[in-house]
Amino acid sequence: MSHRSLSAFAFVLAAAVAAAVLAAAFLVPGLLAGSSPSEASPQQEKVVKAKAPQVKTVQNRPAPGQRIVGNVGPGFTISVAPRRVQPGTYRFVIHDNSTMHNWHITGPGVNKRTPVAFQGTRRFTLELTTGRYRIQCDVHPLEMNTRLRVGVAG
Repeated sequence: MSHRSLSAFAFVLAAAVAAAVLAAAFLVPGLLAGSSPSEASPQQEKVVKAKAPQVKTVQNRPAPGQRIVGNVGPGFTISVAPRRVQPGTYRFVIHDNSTMHNWHITGPGVNKRTPVAFQGTRRFTLELTTGRYRIQCDVHPLEMNTRLRVGVAG
């Protein structure tokens, strides 16, 4: 093993040991202070014994049928259906049929895209508010673009 390889190995090993010590310090009160868990103050014991607060993640889920389908490629085509919707949470299903294009939506609080080199189907959920959203291929934005209207007449 070369000197450089040994130095890199020693660094990685030292980092792993430091991470393990820090992790243990969070699990065992007083570990870094030099006292054993039995010598921890009553206040520290209360903190250790306290229950963690219950955190409930609330995700806006689209109502059944609130789905928007986008397509890009294989030629110089890009689309979205439907083209008009009401404000709300929508599940997007994007069929990216070309490795030379992408599907990119921007609008009020939204900026989501598929990678240019990607070919396949991507799914994501977006909260749409009233306004106009531009959908384009970032490689060909002038030739390949369309609009999605949310809660806007005309």
